Amino acid sequence: MRFFAITLASAGVRAAVVEVAEVLEEVVVVAVAIAGPFSPKGEYARTREFGPTATVLGPGAEVGRRPRLPQSPRRQRCNRMNPWVVLLRVDRARTIASGAHQRFVPGIQGFTRSWYAGAIRALGEAVGARRHTASMGEPFIGSEAIASGALTPYRLRSRFAAIHPDVYVPAGTDLTAASRARAAWLWSRRRGVVAGHSASAMYGAKWVDHRAPAQLLYDHRRPPRGIRTWSDRIAHDETQLISGMPVTTPARTAFDLASRYPVVRAVAGIDALARACKLNVADAELLAQRYKGHRNVRRARGALKLVDAGAESPRETWLRLLLIEAGYPRPRTQIPVHDEYGQLVAVLDLGWDDIKIAVEYEGDHHRTDRRQFNRDIARFETLLELGWIVLRVTVEDVPGGILRRVAVAWARRA
Repeated sequence: MRFFAITLASAGVRAAVVEVAEVLEEVVVVAVAIAGPFSPKGEYARTREFGPTATVLGPGAEVGRRPRLPQSPRRQRCNRMNPWVVLLRVDRARTIASGAHQRFVPGIQGFTRSWYAGAIRALGEAVGARRHTASMGEPFIGSEAIASGALTPYRLRSRFAAIHPDVYVPAGTDLTAASRARAAWLWSRRRGVVAGHSASAMYGAKWVDHRAPAQLLYDHRRPPRGIRTWSDRIAHDETQLISGMPVTTPARTAFDLASRYPVVRAVAGIDALARACKLNVADAELLAQRYKGHRNVRRARGALKLVDAGAESPRETWLRLLLIEAGYPRPRTQIPVHDEYGQLVAVLDLGWDDIKIAVEYEGDHHRTDRRQFNRDIARFETLLELGWIVLRVTVEDVPGGILRRVAVAWARRA
């Protein structure tokens, strides 16, 4: 591809040149990364490409050529892949598109390393400024990006993927629950309210499935795939802004989870929410009083009474609810245990400290982490010496077996 210093009067032709320059920018980034620093072979290739008296006045300057002998196909391919040649062509395309043209001034041969370093840095800054959305990895509205000039239609199609109608993310982005919530809010044209599990993710709650659809309070009967909407009454004091988005307050989020999901799942989600932020369960109970005629409000009240911020995982919540449902007194969570010298030796998941019975749920990290495994052995022996009965539960245990072991432990304390 050869670019000559000509004056372009047509705006359409100028736009086409800019489009070609944007395509070549992709080649520059890859080629410079592969070719590495300045090399004698590159110098030779540049001399062969532009002639022995090629002159560069800086970015945007005119490039002259002397008549030269025809090159072999192999040499032509080498010159086309030379990153410095491509870089100069990109700069030349932008100069022509802007209408600037200068005369060739002979006498200066070759290219300096400092000029190319400055050119690459300037090109990187120019491209990086327009790639702000891509570098951040945040969802955005494609039509707005094109209208503002931040992206061209070609760049939008080639570098970004549509996850909802007119909502894009950089290609290959791993979406989190929070980014899915933002994408859903943008899809609603910024009219929806982030709610449910999506609101919990915005507050930093753990154990929110990033593959699950985003949830919005938004009156739309047929949302696209990956978004769940519902219409409900919401007061002005039940929302707050997070990163510029309206999100239900922790109390309203807890009420929505309690009224829309089965008890175990709802309590597990509210436990994670309460652990991540300052959730006052009493405020959520007041909302249950405010919406007395709400669907499933009775179930929501029962779920809110079972919330405990001490649960560190959904399985611990499940284990606690299993014991409560079996008729045992409500266990205490995160029980600190000290030895005879007052040193903290363990923090138990849940149990009854008055009779020294603890129930520990052990995930895979207790087995796969060698250091954690050794610490668990030492801690278990110390707890036995202090008179504790520790029941260790894993994912393989069934509810009947767990309750039988707890009953045996209680019988020993009787």
